[in-house]
Amino acid sequence: MHILFSSTATVDRYGGKFYNNAIKAALPRYHYLGEQITCLAFEREVDRVKQELIEDPGVDFVFLKKVNTMRSLLVDRLENERIIEWEVLACDICVAHVPSFLGDTVARIAKKHGKPCLNVVVGCAWDAYWNYSWVGKLMAPFRYLSLRRVQADAAYSIYVTNDFLQCRYPTRGYSIGCSDVNITTGDETALQKRLEKIAVRRDILKLGTVAAVNVRYKGQEYAIKALRRLRDCGIDIEYHLVGGGDNTFLRSLADKYGVGDRTFFHGLIPHDQVIPFLDEMDLYIQPSKQEGLPRALIEAMSRGCLSLGSRTAGIPELLDKKYVFRRGNVSDIVRILSKVDKNTLKEQALRNFEVAKQYDRDLLNRRRCEFMDLFRKECGICE
Repeated sequence: MHILFSSTATVDRYGGKFYNNAIKAALPRYHYLGEQITCLAFEREVDRVKQELIEDPGVDFVFLKKVNTMRSLLVDRLENERIIEWEVLACDICVAHVPSFLGDTVARIAKKHGKPCLNVVVGCAWDAYWNYSWVGKLMAPFRYLSLRRVQADAAYSIYVTNDFLQCRYPTRGYSIGCSDVNITTGDETALQKRLEKIAVRRDILKLGTVAAVNVRYKGQEYAIKALRRLRDCGIDIEYHLVGGGDNTFLRSLADKYGVGDRTFFHGLIPHDQVIPFLDEMDLYIQPSKQEGLPRALIEAMSRGCLSLGSRTAGIPELLDKKYVFRRGNVSDIVRILSKVDKNTLKEQALRNFEVAKQYDRDLLNRRRCEFMDLFRKECGICE
């Protein structure tokens, strides 16, 4: 079987090789449907490697142009559609990650030509555009309605949330809620080390976030502002940020609020270093204004971190409601963090560790594969 997979990611090209963490994690899932995968994505040349190498002889890439200017909307979009239609006709099955211009187009063209298509809803179109820029606010209603139409027509869909995306972008077809997190949970040693760490008194707690630092809707600015208020109240917390992109805005904001000495930027790190990073943190915050179901938050929970997050997308599905705050509300963040003590750290370590077990890689893979078996059977696809 030949699979056409449209990703929302941008692939790094270095030395003639391709690198991307999200795509590398996704490819084994879709190999369940077929040996040969053609991946539609965007690319960029980089001068050093920051992501994982994609080494898969069964995968080839077709790179398209980003549609993010008026000219590209008028010219490049049409060229992209021509290429996508050619690739849809050449494949047996389509897998479209939505929302994205590529995914929307793949789903539409697949329906036009009667090709089986599996939609994977990885985020909220409205939140992504509304919280991006003033131009994004103009586009948000159109992108929202576009994803509503795509999902209304979808025969098979995998949502990364249990409820949120399903309610906002409902489908009349078959669907399942199954996160794309790719971790092994239930490591009792990790929980034991966390409890031992909590038992040792620390004067300064470490708060962490794993997310791109050049995307305003990830919300790290609200955590930085909260640090200032907490310091004024005599509560000293370090803030550690992992994520790629230009950190100029966040760094200048930390200096402006007088917490530059408590704000640390670690850049983009390989995924195998994320767990050790989280083990060093005492607290984790996901202050995003747009998400699907954040993998880093589940990873933090699986390591026994007391975690808090904004009332965005699937985040409230994961957390104790006491640790969910209004998007962009600094006062809520300050209120939650000011009440953290050893008892709450221990209570949430035990609670989050158990919740994270529901997102174990093997458990999710079994559920996803069962759904893909149904997809193949109902579409009359033979192996």
